[in-house]
Amino acid sequence: MASRRGNDAHELNSLAVLATHVAGAERFWIHEVIDRQPALRDRDAEFGAVASDSEQLRQRLAATGDETQRVFDGLTLAGLDATRTVRDKIVPVRWAILHVIDHTALHLGHMQITYQLWRGGSAYNSPRWHQRLPAE
Repeated sequence: MASRRGNDAHELNSLAVLATHVAGAERFWIHEVIDRQPALRDRDAEFGAVASDSEQLRQRLAATGDETQRVFDGLTLAGLDATRTVRDKIVPVRWAILHVIDHTALHLGHMQITYQLWRGGSAYNSPRWHQRLPAE
């Protein structure tokens, strides 16, 4: 599928675009905003992303997740209660974290629908909540 936006199924964002955008948004909010790392995000480039295979996407998401875990490990209660300024707006750190969760969930839904379209409409059964619990 092409990486453009539109009403035609051939103009939907690809899985590569969605995964790249999710990683980019997470990096922006968690790494750049909360952790005050240098700004590296090129949001427009995310919508032109192409991946040769799913492993590329897994690695990109894993690297982003590893860095996010490092940021979270360093957050104190005071850090969670702090605020940041983003484009002249005061943003609570806790809100920024919730926004990443919300934004990621939205695009995971888009990915699942895209995958269903790619499979000709057949659904993929996601694990139930209790199957996602960590092993005891």
